[in-house]
Amino acid sequence: MRHRCYAILGAACAIITIAATSHANIIVPVQSALRGTTGSGLTTSAPGTSFSFDYRPLITRDTAPYEPASLTFIFEASQAPFSELKVQLDSSPAPFTFFPYTGNGYQLLYVLYDPKYELTPGSPWPANPAYMVMPDVWRDDLSDGVLSGSFWVTNPAGTPNTYIFSTQALFVVPDAAAPEPSAAFGVIVGAAALLGRTRRRPR
Repeated sequence: MRHRCYAILGAACAIITIAATSHANIIVPVQSALRGTTGSGLTTSAPGTSFSFDYRPLITRDTAPYEPASLTFIFEASQAPFSELKVQLDSSPAPFTFFPYTGNGYQLLYVLYDPKYELTPGSPWPANPAYMVMPDVWRDDLSDGVLSGSFWVTNPAGTPNTYIFSTQALFVVPDAAAPEPSAAFGVIVGAAALLGRTRRRPR
């Protein structure tokens, strides 16, 4: 039960941190949609643990096909360091590779961005957050409003069990829709706080 509570609290912190991550450099009005999952039994090989994030109910100011501006995500593997996070989308024949935060080895924070809208992105990994141009297949999936696939970690140190996978997708608001300044412009706050903090291990 304590392990389960730890995962739930961690997921809440991840969602709050994602919501606060800066997107101040995006040059168009956007609307935000948060989706995530937490669970146990993290896998270490393909086909991995399946996920499906449906953002459509949260995209209230547009209709499909949507125009994604960025996708920010946090992943954590229950304090068990690993080498890589593999994410394979249902629409992709090959997995994508993401690397953990070098400060602890079991968390990561990535921003997949569209260069049309994010003109001054941050640095790639090992920066925290790590910025990466959004691959076409991710953009195509997000244009339908649903991101689905599977994930797993490689070379874990120990046996990973619980996991957190939280995302924030930003979608461009059409010209006809009234912009929300709070959605279009963010304030930089401690996105690295989640990844850099020290946690007490559950007993």
